[in-house]
Amino acid sequence: MTTWADIKKLAADLQRAQLVVGAKKLSERNCIELVHKLATANVIDLVFTTDGKEYVTKKHLVTEIRNECLARGGHTPIGDIAAALRVEFGQIEAQIGDTVADDEFFVCSGEVFSRRYIRELCAEVNSKLQELGSLSLQHLTKTMQIPTEVIHNHILPNVGSTIDANQSGDTLYASAYLRSQRNTLRAVLSAITRVTPLPRIQQSLNVSPSLFSSLWNELQDVNAVPGRIIGNKNSANALYVPNVHDRMVRQCTVKNFHENRIVNFDALKKMFVVNQHDHLKQVFPDLNQLVIFQNFAISRELWEEVEQAISDEMAKTDYCNLANVLPPTAPFEDADIKVAGQLLVKKHMDWKITETGLCYDKCIIKKIVNELDDFIAEKAQIVAFDYVRQLRHKPKKTTDDDDCGTKATRKKKGGKQSKQVDEPKEHSVSVTIPIDEVQKEIKVRCKLPEDLVDAIGDEVMRHVHITSHRKVEAALLNIHQHEHEIEQYVLKTLHENRIIDFGVLKKMLVPDPPAYLVESLHNRDLVILWNCAVSSELWGEVEKTVANEVAKADYCNLVHVMPSAVPFEDVDIKVAGQMLLKKHTDWGITEGGLCYDIRKIVNGLDGFIAEKAEAMAPDYVKQLRQKSETDSKKAADDDNWDTNAEKKKKGKKQKGGKQPKPVEVPKEHSISVTIPIDEIQKVLKSRYNLPEETTDAIGDDIKRHVDIIFRQKVEADMLGIVCSAL
Repeated sequence: MTTWADIKKLAADLQRAQLVVGAKKLSERNCIELVHKLATANVIDLVFTTDGKEYVTKKHLVTEIRNECLARGGHTPIGDIAAALRVEFGQIEAQIGDTVADDEFFVCSGEVFSRRYIRELCAEVNSKLQELGSLSLQHLTKTMQIPTEVIHNHILPNVGSTIDANQSGDTLYASAYLRSQRNTLRAVLSAITRVTPLPRIQQSLNVSPSLFSSLWNELQDVNAVPGRIIGNKNSANALYVPNVHDRMVRQCTVKNFHENRIVNFDALKKMFVVNQHDHLKQVFPDLNQLVIFQNFAISRELWEEVEQAISDEMAKTDYCNLANVLPPTAPFEDADIKVAGQLLVKKHMDWKITETGLCYDKCIIKKIVNELDDFIAEKAQIVAFDYVRQLRHKPKKTTDDDDCGTKATRKKKGGKQSKQVDEPKEHSVSVTIPIDEVQKEIKVRCKLPEDLVDAIGDEVMRHVHITSHRKVEAALLNIHQHEHEIEQYVLKTLHENRIIDFGVLKKMLVPDPPAYLVESLHNRDLVILWNCAVSSELWGEVEKTVANEVAKADYCNLVHVMPSAVPFEDVDIKVAGQMLLKKHTDWGITEGGLCYDIRKIVNGLDGFIAEKAEAMAPDYVKQLRQKSETDSKKAADDDNWDTNAEKKKKGKKQKGGKQPKPVEVPKEHSISVTIPIDEIQKVLKSRYNLPEETTDAIGDDIKRHVDIIFRQKVEADMLGIVCSAL
């Protein structure tokens, strides 16, 4: 290959030849003509310089382009070559193809590069890599001023051969550096004893995520990773769990299990045990010694103790709340209670578990229904009586209706058919006891938890419904015989005692004694009170006794007059009093049963009222006179004020100014014409010798009538005083 020294030697020889003086020397003009003829004959292909004074063949121009590239260090822009050779850029660009025909040169990004320069560059990069350990492509571009295209197309292909390195992303790592980092990673992983985030380990190595993953895979391939990864290795939340940590967790699990007989899954999760069941398989070779729930596992021995405690509680009460029996050290939740219930039901076929964790024996349903037997019987008896009553009041079809129906059916065969009259439906009776009443009775009689009552409510109602149906049917079969017995008792009691106690009828399962008596004894005269019924004859005697006593003493206590056989209570006294007041309109009655003649009592106080009216009339006249004088004076003042105001209004109308406000006239004084109630009560006590509570009870009623008479007498006395004064 021609070197730059050869070119200089050739130029010197040419210069010496031109300087030689001879007789046959060509002139410059002859040389130009000679070159022109050679170019015209296409013997030579010339390229002129930009000033036109020099020329060079195209073949030699290629040589000069290569020489210029080598002279400039192995790479130079095409524009710089054109300037240096003083040849047009187009001519240089046209010869680039011939220039790079040799593999020792290539063009990239508008520059001519020599292969020797690339080899030197790769050697330099390799040297820096061995020195620094890693280089980024951006660093190569900036510091070594290498175009990115050259790096990717001509330098990076030498990685692994000329350049002893590995590429990871946009960074080159020396092989020795990678071996060092791999050993460092192995040392770091071996030194870690607790769970550590994987990104933190990666940051300590100062390598890219992809290279870190590659180093990790290399160590994992040779089983040099003393741990495991939780999550995705490329995730920012990935965790490294060393084997020593797993070993300590297993030891802790065994220790806690021997001490507490329980393995808490929440504690395992806090210790980064993802799959608790696999962990249990690793720790306990025989899983039969465990009972595994949703959130924990307990020893078989502890579960047997819990099961025995539940069995004992079930034997006592036929139900058990699992939450109260399960060990407090076990964090039982709804899902765990459900699993426990399934285990219990598998072993005890007669048990059932509610969603709230209540375990009960199926036999409790039968016991509850037996406990409600009298309640169901009472309800069934009521239903039976209601049904019989409905049947009694059911309207019967008359023979006329039958005849009309017969005639209607014998009309013409043709034409429209007459619409059939809808017959009334049969009276239906409901034998279903409301569930709220049943649940209320269960709570009162059986004292069961509300959750259990709600849980077994449907099952209990099904048995109650069956039992009530059976009892209603039995009651309906015996209803006629029972009604006959009740009717015989009522007639006998009414004949002998003239009194029927409703309490006895209720004990005989008569749900509504008053209605029953009205229906069954409608042709007999009865006076129905609240708790009993008496014959009209007996009631007439009582009424006569009360009337005689009131006529004699102006008052009578119904409690003392009523027969001792009558089970009178406050409600009965109230009903009896209302019946007496309907007949005797001048009477009054207190809540305690005191019956009194208002008119006679007020008449007995006539002298007292007259004395009070005569004594109070002068004072009332005096008050009225004072009031009249005051009103007259105010009226005169008002007239004067109106006159003066009118004058002032006329005088000041043109001047303007505020109008004077009229004086408000006070309202008329009222005079209270009444006798204080304490004076009336005092007279009642002294005249009738009544107890204080009695006078308090009748005081308001008496006072109302006394005030009316007192007002009349006062007005008469005042009129007399005024007339005598005139």
